Amino acid sequence: GKNKNKAIKLIKKSLNEMVAGKFSEDDIKNVIKSIITSLKTVIDNPSSLTNNYLFHNLTNLPFIQERIDNFNKVTKDEIIEISA
Repeated sequence: GKNKNKAIKLIKKSLNEMVAGKFSEDDIKNVIKSIITSLKTVIDNPSSLTNNYLFHNLTNLPFIQERIDNFNKVTKDEIIEISA
């Protein structure tokens, strides 16, 4: 109902701002730092690490370090391009 519509409006607003490039390099750094922190928790968990190797073999999912390296290369222009 009401909360769902409000959430949809906020998501659309955020996406429109992203397409317009209305976010800072600091925003990007903070998000990437959060993602990398989450990825590093996989390294500390044997079960998650095993799953990562399994998915790498089944779906060619990059290994954790490769994903971290790729996230560190993301640019603002790439985010805008992909979100458009």
